[in-house]
Amino acid sequence: MSFTKPTEETSAPRTPPIVASSLDELLARATSRVPFGHSDGKSAVPMEAVVVGGQRLVIKHLHVDHDWIARSFGDLRGNPVSAWRSGILDRLPGCIDHALVTVIEGEGRNGWGAALVMRDVSEHLVPEGDRVLSMDQHRGFIDHMATLHAHFWGFEDREGRLLPYEHRWLIFGPEMIDIETRNPEAPAVPAIAADGWRRFARSAPAGVSATVEALRADLTPLVRALRAT
Repeated sequence: MSFTKPTEETSAPRTPPIVASSLDELLARATSRVPFGHSDGKSAVPMEAVVVGGQRLVIKHLHVDHDWIARSFGDLRGNPVSAWRSGILDRLPGCIDHALVTVIEGEGRNGWGAALVMRDVSEHLVPEGDRVLSMDQHRGFIDHMATLHAHFWGFEDREGRLLPYEHRWLIFGPEMIDIETRNPEAPAVPAIAADGWRRFARSAPAGVSATVEALRADLTPLVRALRAT
């Protein structure tokens, strides 16, 4: 599944606040609880669909132990949690629906994990599979992503509550690929990335390949240049 359809007319109704001191307390009130399948998702993060007080919710269990994407970014505590805590989600433009109801922190090993409790907006998502999007949907996504970027133009994370800028370039780096492809339970994406880099090395002009490989080994020049733009 992918982004919510970007029209306010199709937005799901707002859910009353969910209050729970722990995930166990919330789940104890559930009248239904089943695994939530998401074959198009690539992080392999466990999710489940629950019904609490008649409300259909989806719980996404975040923890660096079972999220290779978080590990790749050096994101031990979960960037979605940081975004929620910072209040930045409350500042999103009206065309973006993050669907989050609450975040329950302190889950899993070392208390590093969290449960994202979201409204079940399945009916507003692009169906799983490879069906081509309509041009109207495609343009809607582009327009609303542009709105999101324009809305936060000039924003600076002065308090350092979001993912550090330097960390955003770590994914698919050599260390990440080496570690993740040696993990027998890793999803397919890191192996696909490793194959992609091998193909790049064979296909790219020698000078280009050497330059890119040098940047993969030391991201400092790339980050410094991008920060200056």
